[in-house]
Amino acid sequence: MFGSKKNRIYKKGTSLVELMIFVLIVAILGSVTYPHILGMYRRACDASVKSNMFTLQIAAENFASMTHGMYPEHGVTTVGEVLTAMGFPGAVNLSRIADNCPGTGATVVTTPDALLPGNNTYYNHLFPFANSLDELPAVPGGPVAPPHHYIPGPGESGAGTVYWGPAGAAGTTAIEGYVIYGDSYLGLIYIELISE
Repeated sequence: MFGSKKNRIYKKGTSLVELMIFVLIVAILGSVTYPHILGMYRRACDASVKSNMFTLQIAAENFASMTHGMYPEHGVTTVGEVLTAMGFPGAVNLSRIADNCPGTGATVVTTPDALLPGNNTYYNHLFPFANSLDELPAVPGGPVAPPHHYIPGPGESGAGTVYWGPAGAAGTTAIEGYVIYGDSYLGLIYIELISE
């Protein structure tokens, strides 16, 4: 009725030792590649911040081309307001760097007068931060202080944010320069331009 042991076919399975060796090899490969992947992520984040800084700089220089080389104290100040402060009364030009300064791609352009690109093309943050902290306040008689670098909590700015600030005294609508700080993955980077 039953076949002899000679006729039975046994399939060879994977032993526990072989399975442990396989897991060990995968773990070693993962530990070798993880630092490289993390480094690439950090470099990509820094490149994103630098790209946003450059985009904001282009918008500021576009603004200055309409105001004889002057810049606004606030990113939402219009060209007409700067020209009026310079002594050109009655100047009407609603162009501004951004409607939110500098905001994110979803909020930066709500009117056709904003010079920063919109339609979710200007990603100011690597993470979803609040937009209200992206403009640094002017101080009497000097440039703005750089922001603190830290990994932000919910509703805060921090790593991944690009900041706009005037390089002139507070309360001066038309200023001669500006500073752009970028809070990259590892620390602050900045651009400071002053018209000559």
